[in-house]
Amino acid sequence: MGSSYAGTALPDSDIDLYAPMPPHCAALDDLRALLERKAAYEKTRLGPTGKPRHLFTFPQGTIKVDLNFVEREDHQLALTVVREIAATLDWSDRVAHTWIKHLLNERGEEEAYDQWKTTMRLRTSPTLRALMASGEASRIPSPNGSPEKPDPLPACCSAA
Repeated sequence: MGSSYAGTALPDSDIDLYAPMPPHCAALDDLRALLERKAAYEKTRLGPTGKPRHLFTFPQGTIKVDLNFVEREDHQLALTVVREIAATLDWSDRVAHTWIKHLLNERGEEEAYDQWKTTMRLRTSPTLRALMASGEASRIPSPNGSPEKPDPLPACCSAA
C-alpha cells in the first residue's frame, strides 16, 4: 500500500501494509497476543470510515514495515483508493510528487509532507474525494478544506 504501490517511495520510506482484522481477533488484545514477539504495537487511530485502525511495526532488514489492521470495509476502501492512485499517476506525476516529498522530507517539514501526500491522494482518487465530500471521512485531513481542489505547493517547493 502507500507510496510503494503508487511508485512514489523515497529510499528511506517505510512500507505500509493493510490487512483486514483476522476473524479470530475480536479486539486489540487478541491482535497483540497474535503478534507478540513479531511486531510492536504502536497506536490505534480511526480510519476513514471512523472504525479503528491498529498499527503494529516491525523491521525487515533496514526498512520499517507498518502493519495496519482494519475492518474489512476499510480494507476494501484502502485497496480501491490505492488502485485509483496507481492508475491515475503517470510517470511525470510520480517524478514530481516524489521530488516534492523528498524536498519536504529533507527539510523535516512533517506537517507539509503529510499535507502533500493527502493532497495527492485526494487529487487522484475519486473514491476518497467522494468519501470526503459525503462527510463520512471527516477525520481525514483536508489541507485546504476542499477535496476537489489540491493545495498550492508549500513555499519550499514552489517556483521562485
